Amino acid sequence: MWPDGAEKYRRGLDPTAVTYGSDSVDFNLHCMLDTITRCLECWLLGPLDYGGEYRAAALLFNPIEDPLFSNTGRCHGKGETKRVLHVFEGARRLFKRAKKIEQSKPEDAQRLREEIARSFATLQRPASIYAAKLMNESDNQFLKRADQLCEHYELCLALLREDKGNGRALRVAVRLRAIIEVHSKHEITVGTNGKGLVEGFYANFLVDVYSVLGIDVDYYRYACEAQKWPTDEKMFLECKRLLSANLTSNPVD
Repeated sequence: MWPDGAEKYRRGLDPTAVTYGSDSVDFNLHCMLDTITRCLECWLLGPLDYGGEYRAAALLFNPIEDPLFSNTGRCHGKGETKRVLHVFEGARRLFKRAKKIEQSKPEDAQRLREEIARSFATLQRPASIYAAKLMNESDNQFLKRADQLCEHYELCLALLREDKGNGRALRVAVRLRAIIEVHSKHEITVGTNGKGLVEGFYANFLVDVYSVLGIDVDYYRYACEAQKWPTDEKMFLECKRLLSANLTSNPVD
């Protein structure tokens, strides 16, 4: 099910579908980016689909850059990412063993390949999708692709270890600030009133975006961090450069 608040942009699409259990990953990713874009356009009152490139939305929802298990609270996903890396490293070792004995002991080689398939069957998405593609690779490409996946998950694990709190939530908050600054003249305001309700354009916008993305965190912490984020920081500047490239429309009030 969608989190509360996201139904108004698109019904029936789970924001975790790209990561867990979608039958058509590419289709669901497209729908997710389109839905995020609808949310952004609702707040900023202007087109943000970048001619179908979905640049702004892809900064907020990217299953490659933010690949796994980091949607809720302080859940970093380090444990699951370690397990995925362990599975791919094990598959690489088993495949090498199978190749060495496939001529002399073909039955044993086949059993090793079946062991790889069983280990892949334990994976969640998107790792299971990568695993399925790996199983369809030729023998010549299997090891090359396995090496790439191991490097990818080693990098993911390193990023998760660096995060304090929910790294994905912070990246989304900072990038939403960049989107607002490129596409509008709104100030980055954060606050609550005497009743504890969210105040400020940016803060309310961020709450809505978190709802659409399915990120369940204390918005105030990350909104404040993003509000104080240095404007000369590399990621922030790169986001604004990407968003501004070939941009011809004027910011909205």
